[in-house]
Amino acid sequence: MYVGVHVRRTDYEHYLKGRSGSKSSYVNKSFFDRAMQEFRTRLKRDGEVVFIVVSDDLEWVVKNLGNRHNIHIGSRKSGKSGKSGKTEDGLHGAARDFALLTLCNHTLLTYGTFGQWAALLAGGNTILPRGYEQKTTKELR
Repeated sequence: MYVGVHVRRTDYEHYLKGRSGSKSSYVNKSFFDRAMQEFRTRLKRDGEVVFIVVSDDLEWVVKNLGNRHNIHIGSRKSGKSGKSGKTEDGLHGAARDFALLTLCNHTLLTYGTFGQWAALLAGGNTILPRGYEQKTTKELR
């Protein structure tokens, strides 16, 4: 089973800080640890669970989620693009990341419509940060 993980951090961190004056509502490593364990528990009868992580903050992802069993950083090369904005395979980094997420069986997302659309197209179960579901559609619950 493949679980797509969308980690939005860079611009949203500033948005939340400006909105609430703190980072208290921003998801952290603990959120991902708990959510990944929840998927492992739910899906253990279906075989091994593999997490495909894409993000706008690869440094944070590598530091906090990298070097673990069955966690693969799908967008590692997405930021390495030439003057055209395309990666070696001819895709824009965001297009590659989106395609990877939609091909997964389930989704773990943080914030934004990028992850929401990927979750809708992927189908399966979706885990969201607490409180986020109040702002999303019923299809994502």
